[in-house]
Amino acid sequence: MKIIIITILVLGFCQFVYPQNSFFKTYKRPSQERAFSSVQMADGSFIITGEMLTSGYFGVAQGYIAKVSSTGEIVNELLFNNTDVSHFDQIINHQQYNADFLCIGANDSIAGNDTYGRIVFYGLDQNFDTKYHKKFSFSRVKYLSPWQCFIANDSILYLANDYYINNTKGLNIIKYHMPFDSLSSYSSEIFTMVQDMIYKQQKHQLDLYVYSNLSIVTLDENLEYISSEKYSEKFPSNFTITPLGDTNFLLSGTAFNLPSSNQQLGCIRYNLDDISVDSLFYTPSADTNFYGGSKKNTAISGNNIFITGIYNVHAIPFPYNYNSSWVTITKLDIELNVINTYFYGGDAQYCPFSIIPTSDGGCFVTGYSYDYINNLPNNNYELDIFVLKVNSDGLVTEIGDSLAAIGHNTIIYPNPGIDYLILQSGPQITGAEFYMFDIQGKPVLKRKINNSQLNVNTAGLAPGTYPYQIVFKNTVIESGKWVKK
Repeated sequence: MKIIIITILVLGFCQFVYPQNSFFKTYKRPSQERAFSSVQMADGSFIITGEMLTSGYFGVAQGYIAKVSSTGEIVNELLFNNTDVSHFDQIINHQQYNADFLCIGANDSIAGNDTYGRIVFYGLDQNFDTKYHKKFSFSRVKYLSPWQCFIANDSILYLANDYYINNTKGLNIIKYHMPFDSLSSYSSEIFTMVQDMIYKQQKHQLDLYVYSNLSIVTLDENLEYISSEKYSEKFPSNFTITPLGDTNFLLSGTAFNLPSSNQQLGCIRYNLDDISVDSLFYTPSADTNFYGGSKKNTAISGNNIFITGIYNVHAIPFPYNYNSSWVTITKLDIELNVINTYFYGGDAQYCPFSIIPTSDGGCFVTGYSYDYINNLPNNNYELDIFVLKVNSDGLVTEIGDSLAAIGHNTIIYPNPGIDYLILQSGPQITGAEFYMFDIQGKPVLKRKINNSQLNVNTAGLAPGTYPYQIVFKNTVIESGKWVKK
């Protein structure tokens, strides 16, 4: 798949779509919060759902819902009693009984032999008034974690859950006939967890992509088992299924493209017979520290495909890494050509958990972050929710006359470093020049950026602080300081 740089000029617009703001914000609090899912409202605001632990990592989890304005401010929030809702994992636009959206979560307890799980549904309006709620008990010795859901034919809700029994994960799919008047389910203790699922209406079947044994489990629309087969090992974890029209779908996320062992961003287009018709493998990482977003990492917004991920993260202690990471947003066209990649953050450890398209052709990402710099002295492992709204170019722009872009074309790490540094960049600046200077302003290094990753040997430099610039088309697009220890 060739990588090209293109500029998209939007010549027409719908009269009902208005310009929207963009922003990148973290809501820092002493309590611990995580966001798992989001929807956009007609007024441009966003509803996010997740959980709050009021006393930090070891606190009691409570379901949490917040409304974020079109400028990124929290304007309303609702915290549920832990005996009603432990966490909200999904939110979908669904109008029923005067509700504007449906929140899906769980109420669970894991205290000894009294372990139990309940699926919880709350229909709320935009003022967070409850219009209806339902609870379905699952089992006294099992508790559930809703993972993915979708509504088929406007009245059938399929909900994929992980469940836990005796410290072992299992798979559970539940079919609800809205408004919850009957249900059927499928469970298996053989498979550890469902990564994602797709409903193929033409075939009246549901395909479950199951981790960790890398299987596609096919059920009919009534959740009767049909078959199971292995899928490509290119996607070991963190992948998403996204419908692309009625006859194709995308499988995207963390990937290995053999024979290279480098961890990459992968995106494969399949038809409904699971035959690959196009593919892209991008952003190789020699340090194998690139991962796709956790739950939903891909959004299709008009003719744009946005894929989010995390750069510079280590899986074992995640999310409690004591190093900087970046939220990445890579924009593709429908033919899977990479247009640009931008990097956000670098001041904490980030986990993007959900991405949705927005009505202005951009996307909205939410998740949580770990501020290792401020949390490390207290050892309280406290997490905070972040939100990232970008425009159709994949950028955040400041409000005001300058319209300065927020989002790095290139990131440099490790910083501080010793014998080397790495420049990771998007294809939009291929051919740019990297300059490094000593403290007196004398050039000490010059490199051309021709690849997405450039390793620079700094062993010959003395310890100290080195200003740098990245110049593209005679314009300084990035600048900063790199420290050699």
